[in-house]
Amino acid sequence: MVDDHAIDIASLIDNHPVRLFQMRIMLLCALVAMLDGFDTQVIGFVAPILTSAWQINPAGLGLVFAAGLLGLACGAVFLGPVSDRIGRRAVIIGSTAWFGAFSVLTAQATTPNELALFRFLTGLGLGGAMPNIPDNANAPQPGAANVDLSQLKLLQDAQRVDFKPMTGPFLPSKE
Repeated sequence: MVDDHAIDIASLIDNHPVRLFQMRIMLLCALVAMLDGFDTQVIGFVAPILTSAWQINPAGLGLVFAAGLLGLACGAVFLGPVSDRIGRRAVIIGSTAWFGAFSVLTAQATTPNELALFRFLTGLGLGGAMPNIPDNANAPQPGAANVDLSQLKLLQDAQRVDFKPMTGPFLPSKE
């Protein structure tokens, strides 16, 4: 028996334009991806300032650099399966709140060990958000738009974004 009232979801999506709500979701996902790239790069800019302020050898910041990337890896590995169970949106929201809170604490660190801990915890949140962003940003979109919007997946590789021109004027000079 064929149901005459069945709805073809694919054609329903294809026949409707991208809405403002969908555009906002994509913009927020892009912002999270850019923040990931910024977080990864900014430590390189502040390292000379930290070594001077804390009177430590630059090699002493090795743990700080590694902690952020280790947190990213752990967050991606451990929070990926969680997003399969509870949903990508919940993991993205929770991870973004997590890395936002620890990013603020990172700015308050007073020792290299404190900074490494906060960078690791920030990385956990970023690692939880990043693998889920492309799927969420490219949720069902109208057919023609789906091809264009899938290009947002490139934002997952946020390290390609060069933040130096945007942050340079705000960083203290070495003089």
